[in-house]
Amino acid sequence: MTSENLETQYREALNQTLNHLQTVNLLVAQIEAKMDEVRDSMQNLSLIGEKLTAKKRRLITRDKRKFIYVLKSRNSS
Repeated sequence: MTSENLETQYREALNQTLNHLQTVNLLVAQIEAKMDEVRDSMQNLSLIGEKLTAKKRRLITRDKRKFIYVLKSRNSS
């Protein structure tokens, strides 16, 4: 094999490696963007869960107050 052939193979291998690195770089950027989307989605889900929990607590408290009121009303009669 001549030195010219070796240089050609070297350049082709180098170009292929650079192309692979560029592809990996693009994929990493896509993964990072998707991770941002997932993070935002999880934050939204957490916020909704907190609101739901707070609403259920308020409803339970209201129902307890109604129940106590009914019991007091029955005992007063």
